[in-house]
Amino acid sequence: MRNFAYLFTVSVFLMGCDVDLGAEGASKQFFQEVQEATSSACSFVPKVGVISEILGLGIPELTAASAIATAVCEAITTNAGAEALPNVEGVLIEGYFVN
Repeated sequence: MRNFAYLFTVSVFLMGCDVDLGAEGASKQFFQEVQEATSSACSFVPKVGVISEILGLGIPELTAASAIATAVCEAITTNAGAEALPNVEGVLIEGYFVN
């Protein structure tokens, strides 16, 4: 019973922590910043996995939320109507448009 109480306390404590969602130690807040920036700039919201993959490329110019948002917006507007799928350095851009 004592172990259960300890584990319960630790799990409750950890639930309040900022969760690391992957690439380069990016937080949930960082992913939200990128999504908000792209939504404002070009009415598009990229999937978190796409943002994580872009971060995982390790390109120094693509580590800030605003830089990733700019790259994503450029990719989806540049490739609009083209046969090539929109991508940033080979990472396929997936997400959805907003009004």
